[in-house]
Amino acid sequence: MSTQSMKKYNRLMEKAEELFFTMGYKRVTIDEIAAAAGISKMTIYKYFPSKEDLLIEVLIQISERALQPIMEKVDEIVSPAEKIEYIFSLGTNAARTIPVVLYRDILETPRVVEKLQDYKKNHMFSIWNKILQEGIDQGEIRPFDIEFMSHFLSDMAVHLDWTKLLSNSFYLNEEKGIGWLIENIYDFFKYGLLGKKNDKA
Repeated sequence: MSTQSMKKYNRLMEKAEELFFTMGYKRVTIDEIAAAAGISKMTIYKYFPSKEDLLIEVLIQISERALQPIMEKVDEIVSPAEKIEYIFSLGTNAARTIPVVLYRDILETPRVVEKLQDYKKNHMFSIWNKILQEGIDQGEIRPFDIEFMSHFLSDMAVHLDWTKLLSNSFYLNEEKGIGWLIENIYDFFKYGLLGKKNDKA
C-alpha cells in the first residue's frame, strides 16, 4: 500500500470509528463516512466489500490497540487471583466506552457478533488458560478442569443470549449503561451467590 493510500485508509478508519461511536452503526451511511474522511465512496469499497466489514475491522482494530497493554499488565501482576480480577474489570470498563446505540446495533447484526466472538475467543482462551493454571499451581484457585473453564470463560458472550437479555429495558438501562450490566454479570461469575465455596457441602 502506497503512502498516499495508507493515509486515506487511516483517515477512513479514524472517521468511521468516530461516526460509529457517535451515531451508531445503522444510522451512519457509507456516503457520510466517505464525506467525513474526505474520500470517495468507491475508495471505501476498494478496502471493504460492505459497511458491515468496515465496522468489523473498526472494532477489531480497537481491540488490538487495547490488547498489548492488557498483556503487559497481566504479566506484571504476580497474583493469579488479582489477574482474574483485572481481566473481569476489563470487560466492565470496555463496555462503559461503547454507546448503547452502537451496542444495540452490533447485537442486531449477527455476522458482526460472530466475527467479534471468534476474534475474542482466539485471544482470550490462551490468556485464561495461563492464568487459571498459575492460580491452581499457586493454590489461589481450587483445582478444576482448566480446559473446560478456559473455553467457558472465553465463550461467555456466546453462552449468554445478549440479544434477548438486552431486549429487556431493565437490563439495558440507558441511565446506568452497559457497564452496569456487565459488572453485575461478572460479579456473579466471580463470587456466585454465597461468596465462597462451602467446604462442608
